[in-house]
Amino acid sequence: MAHNMAYRGVGFPEPKFKEKDLTANPEKYKDQKEEYEAAVRKFIATVPDTITGMDLELLDINPYTKWQALQSKQQQGLDARTFRLAQERYLVAHTDTDLDGRGAFSGVAPGRYWIGMIGTEAISGDTRVRWDFPVTVRQGQTASVELSNLNAVRSNTTAQNSEN
Repeated sequence: MAHNMAYRGVGFPEPKFKEKDLTANPEKYKDQKEEYEAAVRKFIATVPDTITGMDLELLDINPYTKWQALQSKQQQGLDARTFRLAQERYLVAHTDTDLDGRGAFSGVAPGRYWIGMIGTEAISGDTRVRWDFPVTVRQGQTASVELSNLNAVRSNTTAQNSEN
């Protein structure tokens, strides 16, 4: 109704109900408000262009952006707790790679492990990828693993400058 006030004088209905009737004569107020709303619906049906851009009037009451911000905040908290738990309980070794992508773990006891990127992703072309890769270290042997785009897990998000 507020959006269509620009159409006053060109057929947009005028309300007949008064706020004072809300308490003094509630039945009259209710009837006149219903008549007004019906007249507004009829006007909009007759002149459908009047609803163009109406969604802009709803931005302040649309919960989607607030809900999205809340979900993002919750996800960040969950990611932080997961990262902290993984580091405190499960992290056996940590490495940073060189410019060629090579890294090494030394002094790791024999056993079954999982090479993963905790809390980070790598950008490969226009996608973000991460690795979750099992490896077994055997007594007296050197385990070697080559991480590539072929054994990477594609993330749900795309790289910052990507158009996807």
